[in-house]
Amino acid sequence: MQIGFNLDNRGPDATPENMLAFTLAADRLGFSSLAVSDHIVLVRGHTDKYPYSATGEIDLNAWTPWNDTLGLIGFMAGKTERVRFGSSVLILPYRNPLVTAKWFATVDRLSGGRLFMGAGTGWWREEFEALGIGEQFAERGARTDEYLRICKNLWTQHTPAFEGQFFKYANLVAEPKPAQAGGPPIWIGGHTPRALRRMAEFGDVWHPVVLTPPADLNPRELGEKRRRLERLYAERGRDPGSIRIAPKTHLHFTDRRNRPMSGTPGQIVEDLLAYQAQGVGEFIFYVPGASEPEKLDNVHRIAEEILPHVR
Repeated sequence: MQIGFNLDNRGPDATPENMLAFTLAADRLGFSSLAVSDHIVLVRGHTDKYPYSATGEIDLNAWTPWNDTLGLIGFMAGKTERVRFGSSVLILPYRNPLVTAKWFATVDRLSGGRLFMGAGTGWWREEFEALGIGEQFAERGARTDEYLRICKNLWTQHTPAFEGQFFKYANLVAEPKPAQAGGPPIWIGGHTPRALRRMAEFGDVWHPVVLTPPADLNPRELGEKRRRLERLYAERGRDPGSIRIAPKTHLHFTDRRNRPMSGTPGQIVEDLLAYQAQGVGEFIFYVPGASEPEKLDNVHRIAEEILPHVR
């Protein structure tokens, strides 16, 4: 099993110096991936519930400032040699898909094939409205599907042509192609029936949030979802054995265990192995720590006390 981290691009501690130090440590210590979350603007007084909070609320103070996802990935990829970078997840409807495909193709090439594209539909109606696309909120799922088709089309076709519900083009030149054959792997977030269908249709890696109410997905529940995904793969003629799973959750070191991925290093290793038995090949963690030095200490601790026992 591989272990990667959320590269925290939000909040008062997300300074250039802190983000670079964290990135270089992950690259040097043998971690697999750094995933960057996505918002363009934050809106006070939101009405839609945040889907990964038990209360549906968000703490804007903890989210401010929010550094740009794609700018940060491109910068950090240029500072590193080995670790992979991707979005977790990029809200595809926020951006023109031809621009998105071009950015990923270029930076994948510049980085030597070290990108993945985590893709999601978005949830924040007011952010759609602020970006001037409020009327697209109700069709964000359909747009996400079409934008994924467009990215694959531009990454793989010599003379791309496409006709969909929202975009139509022909006789394009879309170069350079990504370094990775077929383009950066597509990671699909979410665990709803619609998200699983999207994964079966477009995805290379299933990337659900787990152990975060209301998205619990303990090993047993994740295994049930995986079996559903296997059936969806088979229905589409895809090999169910090719399913790759890379969940994301919080990790906590504590002497008082109250949830999976919380406890001593030995207990966390046991939790990882339980997920591995359900087909998980990589875990993305939010790194604990009240300060950046504490987070870096915990990165080293994970490298020394957890990573060797799950590889």
